[in-house]
Amino acid sequence: MITSATTELLPAILSRYTVDYPEVRLNIAGDLTTPQYIERLLDGRSDVGVIRGPLDVNEGLTIELPRQEPIGLLLSADHPRAEHLEIEMSDLRNDWFVSLPATLPAIIYSAGR
Repeated sequence: MITSATTELLPAILSRYTVDYPEVRLNIAGDLTTPQYIERLLDGRSDVGVIRGPLDVNEGLTIELPRQEPIGLLLSADHPRAEHLEIEMSDLRNDWFVSLPATLPAIIYSAGR
């Protein structure tokens, strides 16, 4: 899944970091699930992870939110909230959702690969 973290946030942070700390070698692991990132952070294989929430804070991890972004929501034209410009997630608590499972990699490869 291509997110603004992939296309905007990380390139800006990494560009600045490599200028400020040229002696540091970066190894980017981008094809992991959130649970895999957490495992790597907890066992010391990684120092930093950029993940999608929601996330329960584990002992030994600190969460920093560099920014918050709105999410998009697709509703059928006849959904009771289809005409609303803003919707609280709690308004949809009784609706069924189609979503990516938490176990998918953060980057989803194209079908042609």
